[in-house]
Amino acid sequence: MLIPFHTARIFDDWPFYVKSVESIPGLIEFIKIVNQWHMHLFFLLAGASSYFALKFRSRKEFVIERIKRLFIPLLFGVAVIIPPQSYLRLFGDVRRVWPEWAAQYFIGGPDYQKSFFAFYTDYFNGPFPEGNFEWGHLWFLAYLFVFP
Repeated sequence: MLIPFHTARIFDDWPFYVKSVESIPGLIEFIKIVNQWHMHLFFLLAGASSYFALKFRSRKEFVIERIKRLFIPLLFGVAVIIPPQSYLRLFGDVRRVWPEWAAQYFIGGPDYQKSFFAFYTDYFNGPFPEGNFEWGHLWFLAYLFVFP
């Protein structure tokens, strides 16, 4: 469900990284339905996995495994995977790509001239929306790491 859900987000009316100029009502309904239960299911599965993992590992082994499986991928993703998403968002329509409360911080648009590599140095200038740094879709890894 993760990939179809996020792909459908391109065609709904709510802010997202990349948006189509057209909305598709059927996909909006799909998003509304899936959005009611899919995150709850992810957290249920994560909690059950932690419960069973602790039956076969010491606390130290559990923490070391979480660092390897969650924290290191989170660091990699925040440094490598998320910056292109944040960069592409700067070229979108401010009303469709940015939440209304964050639009005041929008620095992009059709006239945005920085290359990705120039933007990358600005990526670490503070947390979104005042800055560009964010963990984007990887927030789930951060939450799983903090809440075992």
